[in-house]
Amino acid sequence: MHFMKVKPRTEANGSGYRYQSKACWIRCAGMLTLCAGLLLGQQEVRADAIWDRWKAADAAVQSGHPEAAVPHWTFLADHYASIGDYENAALFCGRLDEYFDKIGDYDQAVHYYELENTYWLKAGKDWGAVDLQRAEQLRTTLEVFYSTDDEALLRSQAAPPGGKLAKFEPQYGTYIGMYTERDPKMQNYFDRSETFYGKKHALYLAYSQVGKAFPRQYASRAKQAGAALQIGWEPAGGLDAVTEDTVRQWAREAKASGIPIFLRYASEMNGDWVVWHGDPQKYIEKFRMVHDIMAQEAPNVAMIWSPGDVPMYSMDAYYPGDDAVDWVGVSMYTEPYENGDPAQGSMLGTSPVERLDYLYKTYAPGSR
Repeated sequence: MHFMKVKPRTEANGSGYRYQSKACWIRCAGMLTLCAGLLLGQQEVRADAIWDRWKAADAAVQSGHPEAAVPHWTFLADHYASIGDYENAALFCGRLDEYFDKIGDYDQAVHYYELENTYWLKAGKDWGAVDLQRAEQLRTTLEVFYSTDDEALLRSQAAPPGGKLAKFEPQYGTYIGMYTERDPKMQNYFDRSETFYGKKHALYLAYSQVGKAFPRQYASRAKQAGAALQIGWEPAGGLDAVTEDTVRQWAREAKASGIPIFLRYASEMNGDWVVWHGDPQKYIEKFRMVHDIMAQEAPNVAMIWSPGDVPMYSMDAYYPGDDAVDWVGVSMYTEPYENGDPAQGSMLGTSPVERLDYLYKTYAPGSR
């Protein structure tokens, strides 16, 4: 099961404005700080001024006039940012971005959504990722597309900045693949796809665990279908189970398969739901070892580094380096409802394209 961590919110006072459930303890902490300041002899005027702003903003919302709270929220966001209290700064930016979003002032909403994300990051939290996505939804963007059959033009437009294609990269276009494990008609007989779905596919996906034999049957069926094979190779026994002898034997069998193999080794490493999460340095060491052995033993293998699209800000620590990665992939789950149950509410908080934005801007050719 995979979940997106989002900034928790609850409805308050029937006003239609959403407040973070974290607000209670943050506010209490702020009150305690103010009280402590009074007891310790700090300037009462400043403490009273901050608390007066809190009360005035709350009173404005409760009276049905949230617009009157805006100057107080702005003052409080700036004040807390100025003293390095980024959690409270993010909290008040959150009230501002939601207010401006609701009234249709999208330029201001975008500004405060981005500022809220910045402050959450400074506070060591990733709760602002969804705010950044909402900012992208609101920002006006015009994209123009056209269709052409001119292959020379397509190749020139798709050429990478350095001019060199990655291993198995097509000159233009994309590979369309299929995962058939749970398809009762296909049953991992890859040559059936044209019969049932009207076309062949470029590659098929299979899973295998580190320590088990190379999946020869899947490779044989992919070869029979004239396709490549993507293998999700998972160290279910932990990273220590990824030894040189184990990897080298597997690599030799991969070479013997005689087909292009896209090796998605230890994916979703940035999520705590996999056992190979938690030690970025060891992960990188093992990934680079696997890459080096494949380069020596199995030149038909392309290495894929594939984090989950969430948690967004934890993937960078696991990146093994451009020289060890042929392709960057991503695991992204966009089912409309959790476990297929509409009663649990929609999971589509934003579009798949927007969820890929950070990954693409960080790892696409020319971005690093």
